[in-house]
Amino acid sequence: MDEGRSMTRNGLMVTIIVPVYNERETVAHVVQRVLEIGFHYPLEVVIVDDGSTDGTMDELRSLTGSNAVRPHVVTLPVNCGKGVAVRSGIAFASGTHVLIFDADLEYDPADIPALVEPIAKNRAEIVFGSRIHGNNTVYGSLRYALGNRATTWAANILFDAYVKDLHTCLKLIPTNLLRRMNLRERGFGIDTEITAKLLRMGYRPFEVPISYRARTHAQGKKIGWRDGLACLRVLGQVRGTPVPPVPVPTAPHIPPATAVRLQARTLMPSAAREELTADPVSTLSNDARP
Repeated sequence: MDEGRSMTRNGLMVTIIVPVYNERETVAHVVQRVLEIGFHYPLEVVIVDDGSTDGTMDELRSLTGSNAVRPHVVTLPVNCGKGVAVRSGIAFASGTHVLIFDADLEYDPADIPALVEPIAKNRAEIVFGSRIHGNNTVYGSLRYALGNRATTWAANILFDAYVKDLHTCLKLIPTNLLRRMNLRERGFGIDTEITAKLLRMGYRPFEVPISYRARTHAQGKKIGWRDGLACLRVLGQVRGTPVPPVPVPTAPHIPPATAVRLQARTLMPSAAREELTADPVSTLSNDARP
């Protein structure tokens, strides 16, 4: 439980992972706003294009970044799911902490500094942005709000915890901790899996209020009721899994990815594409970052 504290003492650097699938209308705006936030710590932005077919990459090429922060773009050759995109971003990350940020404008980049502050001040190891007691929070329907509360309640019962928002996208977590979770979910279940494994390992996140404005399906929202059922499945599986042992210090991680700044290049060699149905992240090449 001291891992987050020790990394903060050694220097905080945040990697923001932006998983993207067919978000041409919003992705450039979201990333540009992330790059423009007032941030007092080193920042890395890793955009993972999950096989978009709507011209998302054309929008990403229009990004200019800044002298301090230039986004890296990692591309997957086909749509593999949010979970695979997030895991690919984690593999590439070089920051001490990772924050996942969706590219759909439902969350506000202006909330990011508030998540970093408790870690920077050594008040917390893990920080969640909670929509339940956030300001300016708008849910698209009662079904989504109740579904989130019901599955959050189930997680609290299973793990004897008291989190307010199981499914929040904004989770600031030590990178090394994420890497030893052995994440397996390929789709939207990745958000549930991360929270469930944190709770199973005995961590309790520090929660701060954030704003949230949900999209409708007509506006491009992709999650549905089946994902709620999948969430319950993930919670049950994690609850029945033994707690991972405390890690032994290892050599520095070499990101197993081929990525370039603002250029489209496939993450996996063509020979490996047939293996996507098994585990895309395990097929990543070992090329060093440029």
